[in-house]
Amino acid sequence: MKRIKKIAALVLAAALAVSVAACGSSVKDDGKVYLQGLMDNLYLGQQNEDYLKLFDMTAEEATEEYQTGLEVEAEYFAKMFGIENLNDPLLEQIKDLLARAYKNAKYTIKSSSKLESGNYAMEVEIEPIDVLTRVTEDDCADAWAAAMEQAGILTEEDAEEMSEEAYILMDNDYAQRIIALVEDRLAGVGHLPAVTVTMTLMQDIDGYYDYSQDDFNTLDAKIMPYFAD
Repeated sequence: MKRIKKIAALVLAAALAVSVAACGSSVKDDGKVYLQGLMDNLYLGQQNEDYLKLFDMTAEEATEEYQTGLEVEAEYFAKMFGIENLNDPLLEQIKDLLARAYKNAKYTIKSSSKLESGNYAMEVEIEPIDVLTRVTEDDCADAWAAAMEQAGILTEEDAEEMSEEAYILMDNDYAQRIIALVEDRLAGVGHLPAVTVTMTLMQDIDGYYDYSQDDFNTLDAKIMPYFAD
């Protein structure tokens, strides 16, 4: 199955950068609160009071951030598994599945240090959730073949001749089979060997600090990777 570039759920973090400034409280400490609180909210759905205070957020705003992150991840899940028709009920079903999977997230900010450049490095140790790595490309191919058989379709050429309505029904059947596969793997959830990701808190020309989107993408991809490498 063709991989695509992921739009990380952590993309929301960029909008918060202006609050982590180089004055007042410690940049290093604020950077750690920022990272810990964001990860706790987006993966565990847990609201860290220090994080809320740092960004002057309400509990309702943090919950909205959590739900938006799940929606972005659900859309990515659909693209990764080749689900073409992500209607609202299916979106909510995948969001629920991902929320339960992410409750198994394990990560620890191991160290925080100032660099010679004046930036700060945060080392995060992650034990990746293994659920999606135990769904193989062969599993996906078998699920698609079963959905085609259920629809009475023998070849991909036949599928291209289907009406839009019939194809959507077949695609939805395939989506349900993929969800069932992930549900099965979730019942025996485990973790891959720990990896360390370095997050660099960098100062911009206006004196504000933030982590790069590339760093967030790397971190997010390690929390719950898709397929086995």
